[in-house]
Amino acid sequence: SKCMLKSNLFCVMKLFGKKMRYLIAYATENFEICIKDIVDFNVNPVVIKAHKDIITEIKFHKIGNEDMISSCSYDNFFKLWKTTNWENYLSINFGSWVTSMTLLNDKFKLGQQYICLCGGFNANYPVKIYDIEGQLSGEVKIKEGFTSNSIYNFHDELNQRSYLFVSCENEKGSAILMFD
Repeated sequence: SKCMLKSNLFCVMKLFGKKMRYLIAYATENFEICIKDIVDFNVNPVVIKAHKDIITEIKFHKIGNEDMISSCSYDNFFKLWKTTNWENYLSINFGSWVTSMTLLNDKFKLGQQYICLCGGFNANYPVKIYDIEGQLSGEVKIKEGFTSNSIYNFHDELNQRSYLFVSCENEKGSAILMFD
């Protein structure tokens, strides 16, 4: 399949390894993820058959010592892929549309990482927090009558605290919620 940048959904990452690489990853209209080297054009693109519905988000991450790419989709799945061989490392069925994710780095306490997912087709669908193995660790209820659509984790280095920001909306407007 051809990889042409037709999507406004993409991310760029600098990978360190045997050789430094700069990659761009973007969603195709066939629910695939296409990864291209943006410096060395002689490298063939990698195409991952990722999802069965629209991909809503793609991000690069450092998890432990591994570089990984994640994807969220309307097919209810969050997926995590290893960049060393592009194999699927983890799939989580969120139970509804997944619109956004963030990694919670609990570096101020135990140094653990968690996957935080938001979305949901219906109002009041909770933000869900999973451990790095994909086990549900907790839920965060959002504002009554709202649907969450994006999520962000912020580390306050000075005060050694982490905050979770959730963007949500309903028919009357939008709100940004903050949790600590």
